[in-house]
Amino acid sequence: MSERRARWVKRGAIAVVLGFAVLAVAVDIVGGNPATWFLGVMVLLVGPIDTAVTAVGAGGMWLAYLAWFLPGYGITVEAVRVSDTSDLLVL
Repeated sequence: MSERRARWVKRGAIAVVLGFAVLAVAVDIVGGNPATWFLGVMVLLVGPIDTAVTAVGAGGMWLAYLAWFLPGYGITVEAVRVSDTSDLLVL
């Protein structure tokens, strides 16, 4: 993973966790009874995990789409690294 992408992922993860923390605190402040406290804690615990699972699922769907789309509409040959073709240069 490139450094730029790693930075983007880290900032996104921090934003998601902070967003759910703000949501949990807002639920606790508005409700004020034990049921809303429990709901706020559950939002704080389950929300980021659900977001991560959704992101992984979306990435998997994107890879599946590319595996279906590119062979039909884009890729016509298979690329080979030049470093892997050293046996072709032997006389």
